[in-house]
Amino acid sequence: MSGTVDPYPSLKRFLRLGPSRADHLPAFRITAGLAVPLICLLLIGRIDWALYVGFGAFTGIFSRGEPTRLRARRQALMGVILTLCVTVGATIASIGEHIPAVAELWISLVVTSVVAGVVAVVVRVRGIRPAGSLFAVFSVAAVASAPPAASIPVAALLAGSVAALCVVLGILGQWLGEAHHGQDPAPPAPVPWSARWADAGLFAAVAFAAGAL
Repeated sequence: MSGTVDPYPSLKRFLRLGPSRADHLPAFRITAGLAVPLICLLLIGRIDWALYVGFGAFTGIFSRGEPTRLRARRQALMGVILTLCVTVGATIASIGEHIPAVAELWISLVVTSVVAGVVAVVVRVRGIRPAGSLFAVFSVAAVASAPPAASIPVAALLAGSVAALCVVLGILGQWLGEAHHGQDPAPPAPVPWSARWADAGLFAAVAFAAGAL
């Protein structure tokens, strides 16, 4: 009957498949950024270093679908941040070998909360996607809570090397069809200091509450 109103428009939009955006290309790039280092660890018999490698590989997740130059800059920044997070976590884990477990737990909780707030602000100010500080929080907390499998410099070198690999793969992706032609998008709008402090406090409080439960 003409003029019939569709009672389920939202459901149909949810189930409809949109046009292809070649999502398999960044998926392949991100997978390679983790798989290649893990295979190398298997070949040398050091799979116990996989934790440091895995968090360095998070670098490839950021800035999908952006112009190559912009993606390289933002991934490089996130690679440095994630490497620092792994280094901080490895430092806490190393210190934890010589102090009571309760003290290590509180140090890890406080440091992770601070990292959550700081990284959330950096990501927002720089307009990086995905937003938030989830990956940085995981990097610090997981490495800090695990028994040290490598010295602090080795942990930093592993995470940094894999992060650098992901940046290189992001640049090479343009020749695999992931290129984004045209000018860089406009820079993100300035974030007032009040909003920065609010974001930092919110993310730090959430991380602290989650870790304390």
